[in-house]
Amino acid sequence: MVKSRLAVLPPFRLSVLPSCPFAVLPYMIMIYSTSTKYAVMALIELAVRQNDRPVQIREISASTGIPHHFLAKLVQTLVKAGILSSTKGRCGGLQLARLPQKITIAEVVKAIDGQQVFQSCIFGLQSCDGTKNCPMHSVWGPIREQILNFLQKTTVADLASKMRQEDEKP
Repeated sequence: MVKSRLAVLPPFRLSVLPSCPFAVLPYMIMIYSTSTKYAVMALIELAVRQNDRPVQIREISASTGIPHHFLAKLVQTLVKAGILSSTKGRCGGLQLARLPQKITIAEVVKAIDGQQVFQSCIFGLQSCDGTKNCPMHSVWGPIREQILNFLQKTTVADLASKMRQEDEKP
């Protein structure tokens, strides 16, 4: 019997969201793609560094553990979405295109996974559209709204600040 990966995650209670930014990431895996998780990790890394100079992809890859080739593809999407800016050349690299306080996690999810991820059926059913609903629709709908509100209120700066606090603990 195959054990569900959901079974290994701690219970998810929206009223008590984790305080550590990377503690949020297991819940993102449950709902969102690995690409989104990696994008959030890379943006937090850039925000924590607070560099005035561009940071090379290999530096971000090395410090976060995100595979270099995977990160390079994500960067293209994040640049197109206006979340990152990219500079070419010897002193080139990546920077946040805007202040981290202006980049919401919902914006990152939308850029990577698309807008449809916020309306999708938890079972992936096409017919779950408000007219013919899946068995979880009435339960999942309010939870999805709470998650979306959380993602819209949470910025890269919020998560970077929490990461700095975690790094400063003895």
